[in-house]
Amino acid sequence: MTFFATDERIEKLQSIIQSWMGTPYLHFCRVKGRGVDCAFLLVEIFREYGFYDSFSCRYYARDWHIHGKTEIFLEGMEQLKEVIDVAPNGVRVEKLYYTPSTELKLGDWLVFSMSPKGLRNHSGIYFPEGKLTHSLEYDGVICEKIEKYLPKLDVIFRFVEDVV
Repeated sequence: MTFFATDERIEKLQSIIQSWMGTPYLHFCRVKGRGVDCAFLLVEIFREYGFYDSFSCRYYARDWHIHGKTEIFLEGMEQLKEVIDVAPNGVRVEKLYYTPSTELKLGDWLVFSMSPKGLRNHSGIYFPEGKLTHSLEYDGVICEKIEKYLPKLDVIFRFVEDVV
């Protein structure tokens, strides 16, 4: 069962996300109201939710996906998945690859390939009614319709209950 299947969990996630709305975009930053990029938006939302206490990753240049060949962004997202999976939080994360027949679920953590080279370099959180919450360079943290991003969606990390 997906983790975000109860009203209480949904409301908590929505409240945390709402508190980040309008935060400007700032590369490699994670300060609510001051600046956050798309990766650290997810890191901080998941930390505030209580999935783990802290997370750090190596620095990545703003334009790494233009000049590089390594999946730096996806590697960081997979490290975050591992941190969540090993923490005693009652949740684990499944990694899925998106196809047009994939049904997105509330709270899915989405990774997009916006780079001409095909490297994954953007992320956000899915909400019902086809909404995507993410941080964009000129808009900051916003919630908008996901349709225009679907062709670039590649990886889905889905929270599921960790039933032992």
